[in-house]
Amino acid sequence: MLSLSFSLYNIGKVPLWEWDESRNGLNALEMLKNGDYFNLQYAGQQDNWNAKPPLLIWLIMLCYKLFGTNEISLRLPSVFATVLSIHFLYQLVCLYKEPLYAFFTSFAMLTVSGFMGYHVCKTGDFDALLLAFSLGMIYFFVRYFKENNSRDVFISVVFFALAFLTKGFAGFLIVLPLLIFSYLYSGKKIINKHFLYFIAGIIIIPII
Repeated sequence: MLSLSFSLYNIGKVPLWEWDESRNGLNALEMLKNGDYFNLQYAGQQDNWNAKPPLLIWLIMLCYKLFGTNEISLRLPSVFATVLSIHFLYQLVCLYKEPLYAFFTSFAMLTVSGFMGYHVCKTGDFDALLLAFSLGMIYFFVRYFKENNSRDVFISVVFFALAFLTKGFAGFLIVLPLLIFSYLYSGKKIINKHFLYFIAGIIIIPII
């Protein structure tokens, strides 16, 4: 509830920002009107400036359908991403620390202007959604090494796919740190079939 309250506070009072946010809003509006859900358009033509995958635009378009075309609808996917980010951060810290420690860690995150400020959690940009899916990927990957549940590997790959569909190859930013973590955590035991499934998913999803 705290993360939802923080992210919704004053969310509709600031006008649309130039570049990414305004462009995303127009991409979603044109998608809603023309019914082309895979090719982004701007001013009735193919958008060659915004070359990112369409997941965020789909979510904005869905919010337009449900709540109307306004600033709040444009920013609601970032609100959802903020809540999801704080949830995964809390769960990740709980793997190593007490819940109270995880609560204060998450609360501290809500006070960081670089996270709660504009261009991330307060605007219709890509970064809040990318962060949420990246944290989901980290959480399930780390939980696999803590609890040895093979299902967590596959869920981690799903979150990688969502991160990739949000901002393309920026979804790879967290892959190398995770591989380093897995080596430090497991040493030579790192190579097993579940780990190979993870690597295969990371390679195959962008190709598809």
